[in-house]
Amino acid sequence: MAKCLFVLLLLMTPILYGQNQDPNNPQGVQGAPTAAIELMPRIEVKSIQAHLSPFYYDEQNYRNPFLHPELAIPLVPGETYGPFLPLQSFKLNQLKVTGLFWNTTKPKAFVVTPKGKTITVGIKDYIGENYGYIASIREKELVVIQTLEEQGQRYTTTKVLFLTKK
Repeated sequence: MAKCLFVLLLLMTPILYGQNQDPNNPQGVQGAPTAAIELMPRIEVKSIQAHLSPFYYDEQNYRNPFLHPELAIPLVPGETYGPFLPLQSFKLNQLKVTGLFWNTTKPKAFVVTPKGKTITVGIKDYIGENYGYIASIREKELVVIQTLEEQGQRYTTTKVLFLTKK
């Protein structure tokens, strides 16, 4: 990288200091056109005029792209955050764990919904209505940590879902 910059600087030195290396102009007279300048295409302004039309931003129908998405649209009091994953629409006691891969670098579990759909989950995936997440997948169990809020106080609970047979 340093060699490349040195070579580039070496080649640019005559241009930067106004020296002309043209053999037809040995004195280095200023203003003499070089071959590189003559090879550049000339673009007419009329040919690109259509692309230079002004852009009008509609503030009423579009959010400000420079604001953080959560700050752009405030939530109504009492409204919950989303989007939700499929397993977040069920209570933990409605879900059944039917399979586990627990002795691997990325443990996985098969969870069946009340509708009969099987979903594969891993550690740190959200599960249950109370924003629970999977903290651990062990030999015969799935450990879920939830943060609940009652009467203005928050507390954390741990729920264990055991492996069941279909």
